[in-house]
Amino acid sequence: PTSTPMPTPTQQPTAVQTAPPTSSQILESFEGVETTWKVSRDVSGSGSVVRNNGKTYDGSYAALVSSASAGSKAQVRVNIPNEAASAH
Repeated sequence: PTSTPMPTPTQQPTAVQTAPPTSSQILESFEGVETTWKVSRDVSGSGSVVRNNGKTYDGSYAALVSSASAGSKAQVRVNIPNEAASAH
């Protein structure tokens, strides 16, 4: 009789805790009126993006993004300029 080798178990990657961003690393605090935000708001149909004080990561406000019908859209996005990596 021949023996069958046992498979070697693979290790799972370890989760790495990251520190929360500092206030200088936060792009948008959502503290101001929506028209002054540094992020763009994309909405269509029943979609909406509004300032809300329900759940926040830092500060008093966050963006509340919602849509209520098929084909509607609501999102916040950041425009990243097309620059060479050497510019950073």
